[in-house]
Amino acid sequence: MEEGLTFKNSADETVLGNLINNIPIVNLPTLIRAAKVSPLIKDGRTIGPNDVTSSLTSSDNEKEKILAKEIKQKKTINNEPQSKSRINLSSKSDLLDINIISNSIAAKVTERTRKENIKKELEQRLNVITIENKKRQELIEKSEKVRSDWIQNKIESDKEIYKIAEEYIENEIRQDNKKLEKILNEKQRRLQKIALEAIVQRRKKFTSHYEKVCQSLKLEKNLVDCEEYNKNLKDLATDFEKLIQKIKSNNMGQPEILAAESLCSRIENLEAKLYNDISKRKQPTGTPDGVLLQKNCHNLESSQYSSHSPIQSTQRESSINTSDVPDSSEAPFLLISLETWNVYSGIITYFNDKVKALAPLENDPNMKKFLAACRRKINIPVAAICAVSPQHMQDKFDKLMSFILGSTKKQTATDVHVSEHPLAADYCIRYLAKKFIDVAGTEISSNSQAAFPFASIIIAIWNRIPDFGKMFIGQMYTESVFLVPFLFSRSNFLNDVHYKLAYGYYVTENASALEDFSAYNKRQAGIVRLFAAIMVSHGKRGDMIHPFPIENGWKWLSNLINIKPEMHDVIATIIVEFLQIAAFEMLSLYGKQFKKLLVLIQEKYLPKLNEIEDGKAASKGKLEQTLDLILKFNRIEKPQGVVPKDFW
Repeated sequence: MEEGLTFKNSADETVLGNLINNIPIVNLPTLIRAAKVSPLIKDGRTIGPNDVTSSLTSSDNEKEKILAKEIKQKKTINNEPQSKSRINLSSKSDLLDINIISNSIAAKVTERTRKENIKKELEQRLNVITIENKKRQELIEKSEKVRSDWIQNKIESDKEIYKIAEEYIENEIRQDNKKLEKILNEKQRRLQKIALEAIVQRRKKFTSHYEKVCQSLKLEKNLVDCEEYNKNLKDLATDFEKLIQKIKSNNMGQPEILAAESLCSRIENLEAKLYNDISKRKQPTGTPDGVLLQKNCHNLESSQYSSHSPIQSTQRESSINTSDVPDSSEAPFLLISLETWNVYSGIITYFNDKVKALAPLENDPNMKKFLAACRRKINIPVAAICAVSPQHMQDKFDKLMSFILGSTKKQTATDVHVSEHPLAADYCIRYLAKKFIDVAGTEISSNSQAAFPFASIIIAIWNRIPDFGKMFIGQMYTESVFLVPFLFSRSNFLNDVHYKLAYGYYVTENASALEDFSAYNKRQAGIVRLFAAIMVSHGKRGDMIHPFPIENGWKWLSNLINIKPEMHDVIATIIVEFLQIAAFEMLSLYGKQFKKLLVLIQEKYLPKLNEIEDGKAASKGKLEQTLDLILKFNRIEKPQGVVPKDFW
């Protein structure tokens, strides 16, 4: 019988192969040994004292050890199932094949175990990561909730704080408005009181002169034309009564004071004229009063002064002599010439009527934003006016003209247009005139050269909008009566406050005092600089007419020195500033005639300025130096900064 295992068919062989592959490697030695001893065991025990295996030779034991050792050392793994049809366990080669199969089985088991262990470890790690992520997510959600709650609480808290702050600010604004209203009311009350006192004083003065004129007419009715004087008296009384009615309607301020003062001046002039006529009738050879150097009226309809200059009339030259300035004792009431008064009355009446017509627009609370926007449209180009280039001047002029005339369309929904209100164009013209005077009192008063670009723009606008010229002159006369010239006598006022208010001193913001002399003097100097600069400047290229030529400088200066001086230091400042800008042009135009006028100022008018020592002699000294430079050293410098003709 052949040793080994034989298979009846291939199916048995396959079953056995699968069976062997599924045997754990740890049981193979036992099976091998069992296979060896199986043929020898017929009956009996295999373990214990009577086991039949004890008859195995030592050589077999050695073989077993060698086989076991080879099994341990075998490393080749065969994953393919055995396809042999026969497995022989009796030989050494068969045992080696079994070892290979066993190693393959062991490797697979080990790999499977390793994979299972790795899978378990990965699952454990994944579980740990999942748990950690879940905890982290819960922590984030909790943190976000806490943060969201904090933000919400913060917003609510801030809302409360803002609400409290807004209430506090509104309360402060209300309190400030009440204080401001109280201050304004107090200021208005004081001004009303001052104005009332001034009006009362002027009424007494007017009544006194009125009674004197009436008494003189009764006594000297055979010497004068009483009908004419009675008519003038009636007109003056009617005008004063209208003024009183206007004051009773709580419309009382500086314009009313000026109107009352002008009425007093008119009746004083009427009284002086009456005394003069009476004197002539009684003394036919008597000497007439002083002669004015200029006697030509201003043409209000054309908004342009027209006067015959000395260079145009040889007869005018003979009228300039030292006897032309009336002595203060001869003409105590001559603070404005009748001709100048007529011009001034026409301009100031037109100006006041325009201002009064604008009151409904200015007092309308619904139009405050609109008016503020209009002012802003004017302020921006005016603030940028300078002669840096022709294009720059043209740009500022175009912006002002296009806005005032309404020739441009609205660029944005918030933009403004003068067509939005019937009075908007008049308001803008009035505001532009006032803005130029304000600039004169600030910027030009600190820099005389700045006057010329503004003067050039003013001339160009004046030529195209005549109403602007009237409003500009009216505004200038309101700010500086010296430029009329129109002076008030100190003796007609109760105190210095009333006297200074009549001359246009500003009241401080708290209505507690008037501006100091240096500020007032500087502001007046700036206004007269602009006044003179307009006369010597040119408008746009192609402008053929000058609306305010240098002839007005001659007229103004000759009228000024023919009335009794008041506010001596201010007048000295004004004459100096005027000469520094206009003297070069006037000398070129009038030549020797202008020098005669300066000699008249030096010899007759300057001593009158020095009669009163008011502690402010700086301007008087500067006037003396200016006259000396011109007359003794023949030095008149051309002013710096004049915009050349056809510059833009």
